[in-house]
Amino acid sequence: MINRLENSAPFIIAPVAASISIVPVFYGYMAKTAKQLGKPCPSVSSPEFRINLVKAIPTFGAVVGVQLAAHTIVQNILFSNKEASLSSLMTSSMIVGAVAAPPLALFNGQSANLNVKKSIQGLSVIKVLTLAARQTSFLMGMTVGDHLSRRVKLAAGDSRVAHLSCVFFSGALGSILGHPADTLVTLWQNGQKVNKFSDVWRGGLYRSMAVGSYAVIYNVLYEYLISTKKSSE
Repeated sequence: MINRLENSAPFIIAPVAASISIVPVFYGYMAKTAKQLGKPCPSVSSPEFRINLVKAIPTFGAVVGVQLAAHTIVQNILFSNKEASLSSLMTSSMIVGAVAAPPLALFNGQSANLNVKKSIQGLSVIKVLTLAARQTSFLMGMTVGDHLSRRVKLAAGDSRVAHLSCVFFSGALGSILGHPADTLVTLWQNGQKVNKFSDVWRGGLYRSMAVGSYAVIYNVLYEYLISTKKSSE
């Protein structure tokens, strides 16, 4: 029974951390969606913003939190005897990203103020593959920070600031790499098309700042919850 609880812990702690972490950065997600659609950025005091935030908290916790927990499990199963490398992290990210692609259409639609039906209807193979590419880059950004931090630690010593800087940088970089795919998904869900290449980068700055900040907040909160759990045992 204890082993079962220990194995399920990541699937409890990760969604909780993911849910809480989205609150301070959700404006960035809505702003990037507005920019992608050619609309003005929303006001944080608007009813639309508050309603979408309330919807996003459980959705982001369930979808993203479970993905991050699953990524850890997949990484441990496939590469249990090896130190995490870029190639192993990418492999785990691709596997989890592919499985999570359809559910992620739900969250993306919520940030564009779409209901569940409109968020997932019309998904094709190409759209699912695009979602998988986007999510793979997101997961890579969320998980490479620790790997990068270990490399920096060897050169600069153990520093909390350096660690969190690596977490932010990897999250922001992963967001930038996956932003064209994110834009395509957002436009498809809203019945729009890309007219020129520069269109796929609209809202990229908002998203990179939001994801980088989210990665830092999630990392700090997840580590805190894990340490609290261990200290209580």
